[in-house]
Amino acid sequence: MIASESIISVRLGIPDNPQLAPLFPGNNRWAPRLLCRLLRNRIEAVDVTVKSFEFGFPFNRSFYLFTVVQRPAGTALAAVREELAAVGVIAWAQIAWHDQDELVWRLYHPESGVFRAPAKEEFDAELRLASEGQAAVQKLQERYGTSGQ
Repeated sequence: MIASESIISVRLGIPDNPQLAPLFPGNNRWAPRLLCRLLRNRIEAVDVTVKSFEFGFPFNRSFYLFTVVQRPAGTALAAVREELAAVGVIAWAQIAWHDQDELVWRLYHPESGVFRAPAKEEFDAELRLASEGQAAVQKLQERYGTSGQ
């Protein structure tokens, strides 16, 4: 990583709750793609370049990483917080930046606590699930062709 770059991360932790289920259904894998794009565009709207971005996991426990060309990343962090508040998920969000000097995650929002980065086991399980899904799609394409008919 270049000295002028920062890594920002967001982790959502929306609880499994029957009252929240109509708004936040479990296993929603499309919403993280949309939120990642929204957050990237919001960061770039405050004139901060997003060098790379990644996302994973279903929306209710999704995880996002942005490498931005700004250090410190205060402007980008504020933009992310504002956007998460605007879309109504800030109450379940953690926003952090990676301290390159001490090699630890520091919370930006909320102001105290421990950042809940996904464990290696979570990433491994997600990779297995993605591989199984890809294999199933490949079987369907072999059986029915790529047009889906």
